[in-house]
Amino acid sequence: MFENNPSNTGHHVSVSNIKPEQITFGLPRERGVQLRALAAARGTTIVSVIEEVIARAVEAGEISDELKGFGEIIPDDDTLFVTIRGTALPALDYVKAITVAAMLDLAAGRPVPDLDAELKEDHDFLFGIGGDMVFGVTRYSRAVLIVIADVSNGDAIMQTSTTPSIASDFARLLRKHASTLAPSPKMSMLKVA
Repeated sequence: MFENNPSNTGHHVSVSNIKPEQITFGLPRERGVQLRALAAARGTTIVSVIEEVIARAVEAGEISDELKGFGEIIPDDDTLFVTIRGTALPALDYVKAITVAAMLDLAAGRPVPDLDAELKEDHDFLFGIGGDMVFGVTRYSRAVLIVIADVSNGDAIMQTSTTPSIASDFARLLRKHASTLAPSPKMSMLKVA
């Protein structure tokens, strides 16, 4: 994912990939033809059509607003404990959680209020999330690539890919949970909407 050395320490970040698990289900051929036609009419992919249906179901309260299998967020006083595909991030305070959420939204091609930035395909955003750990995102074709690495020794902790929709949903969940954190001295200088 990262061709350049993000730490500028002379270490190369080697990355092991966690492939997203995919499912197959028995859809009658006729419905598959209709689903392809619907995706073509909307100028999108079959996956995006299905993700739109899921998003509406979450919005309507028909299913829970969580991303089991992708990530988990547990708030605790003034920090969030976050895992992505089973890999734990260092505890995130409000600022770090909101920054990670903004990075995910940018990689998903979503606008980030009050931030005049754009993530072009094959360009990386890196952010220090604690100690020598960095969180990185990039956009490649229709996928959002995510990496967590320890730049002190060049070890990649995790690299995975997901759809822009899942990245954006996880960003929204990070913001939602970050808004519940107890105020900290750092937060007193921030305008919280």
